[in-house]
Amino acid sequence: MASNKFFRLQRIKQQLKRFVALPMAFVSLVLFVYLSYTSHPLIYEARRAIYDSFMPLMHMVSSPFETAIHQVSFIKNYVNVYDENERLRAENERLKGWQHTAYKLALEQKELLDILNYKPVFEAQTKLVRILGEYNSPFSHSIVLEGGSQTGIYKGDVLMHHNALFGRVIEVNLKTSRALKLTDYYSRVPVFVGERKTPAILVGDNTAMPLLTALPEEHFIKEGDKVITSGVAGVYPEGLMIGSVKIQEGVFQVSLMETSSNNSFVQVVHFDLGGLIETPLKQVKEER
Repeated sequence: MASNKFFRLQRIKQQLKRFVALPMAFVSLVLFVYLSYTSHPLIYEARRAIYDSFMPLMHMVSSPFETAIHQVSFIKNYVNVYDENERLRAENERLKGWQHTAYKLALEQKELLDILNYKPVFEAQTKLVRILGEYNSPFSHSIVLEGGSQTGIYKGDVLMHHNALFGRVIEVNLKTSRALKLTDYYSRVPVFVGERKTPAILVGDNTAMPLLTALPEEHFIKEGDKVITSGVAGVYPEGLMIGSVKIQEGVFQVSLMETSSNNSFVQVVHFDLGGLIETPLKQVKEER
């Protein structure tokens, strides 16, 4: 009997708790809303005291989270800035490469335009040929050209650059050829000097300014006189510009109009003059 009464009381307490919990929650909610929106001075002061008491605690609780969020944002921004810098650095390197290529192409274009301005006054065949290499030593000044017999280059062809004589072809292979510069020790060019067309021989001495030799005993050559080819012996046509006279301590030298020290292309001109150097037409006649 006593045990049954005990269990009965426990069951009643549980039911009362269930019925009381819901009304108490509703009353608490209503009281909270009332306290939040009421303007009574006592309630206002109590609410402010509660807020002031809990604010430091809320700040302490939220501070680590705000710091963590700030650090995460900082790291994310740092990573983004680093990636952007890497992208800009790579793009800058590519632009530098394109800038170098554009600068090189601009120089080649200017050089080609300057060369193409040359219009020979003689009947001639011209070819624009790339310079593969330039060999300057105490004993030789010559260049190697990208072109040979397969491209129609012949021994004795004249090299022109910027409307000035530069040299002549002395050796021809199938795909390459070698040319002698006017400054080479073995270069000999018959020339006219000045308005009086004083005959002379331009002799290379492996310096930047070749010498004028074989001058007449009486001449009126002065510094600044123009030097052109004379056409003697049929190696060069008459009238190709070479340079101007420079006189140093009684020695007559020629300042060349074109040395082609930094050029990439040169104009190869074939004059069929029938002179000392055999031409293709002469060779064909002999074969017949």
